[in-house]
Amino acid sequence: MSEKHILIIESNVKNLEVLVDLFEKQEYKVSSLHSEEELIALSDFKEYQAVIINKQVKFVQALDFVNRVNESHIPHIPVIFLDTAAKHDANSLKICLEAGAVEYIKKPFDTNELLLRIDLHIKMFLERAQYKLRVDKLGHLATVDQLSKLSSKMHMQVILKHQFDLFKRYTNPTTLIYMRLLETRRSVDTFGFEHGEKMIVGFSKELKKILRESDVAARWQGSDFVIFLPHTTLEETYIVAKKLSTFLSKKDILPDTRPHMAFGLTEFQEDDTVSSLIAKGKSALNTASKKTFDRICDC
Repeated sequence: MSEKHILIIESNVKNLEVLVDLFEKQEYKVSSLHSEEELIALSDFKEYQAVIINKQVKFVQALDFVNRVNESHIPHIPVIFLDTAAKHDANSLKICLEAGAVEYIKKPFDTNELLLRIDLHIKMFLERAQYKLRVDKLGHLATVDQLSKLSSKMHMQVILKHQFDLFKRYTNPTTLIYMRLLETRRSVDTFGFEHGEKMIVGFSKELKKILRESDVAARWQGSDFVIFLPHTTLEETYIVAKKLSTFLSKKDILPDTRPHMAFGLTEFQEDDTVSSLIAKGKSALNTASKKTFDRICDC
């Protein structure tokens, strides 16, 4: 974000012209408003890197205004109050800073100091924004499998551990499907690794279309997938698996390539762990994969 974009709120037209001229000469992009109607009409502050407001503007209450500027904006946009009063009220400084303003600058202004302070707060804001972007990206990488765009194995492990705690407390029926996209290995041997990856991508897209809103699917490893089903009995899970099998087997995940799948079903038990639950699902899957038809088994 190379262009510095600020919003100035000033009801005194002459003061506003001076401030706009000052910042535009420093190659800021400046937006401004000078009436309560304009402020009410402004729906969002996200395009600005700083907001500068004269404390003498009568239609603005410091606390409400700072809260509105930073509503759902992370990191918070710096709000700088200028005080153009001939005599300064010490309580105004306290009110503005307690409301969350980052600066309170009193008249007379040193223009160089004012510009340096605004530059500093914009620089800090942009650094925080970049840091948040990196953190969000890392969080996304940790929770989303980058090939299938389903949940990652790590994220599913966290979900299952949390759900075990809920299950032991409330004993609601909870199940898991361990499923495999068959013949992927043969496809890789015949057409190459990239072809196998494309099969997984195409299959995952179709899988997401049919999952219930409450279900969570993850790519566990290779062409193995795990689906967590809350508040679902084993009998209901069989119906879900049958629906998945019927729907997905009719889809071309690649040109002239329809998937073959096997499903292992298991339900939460008091003495289970994430590892034992996965092991039960995988055992049922191995049994199902040996069948010719209706490759769905439970354990």
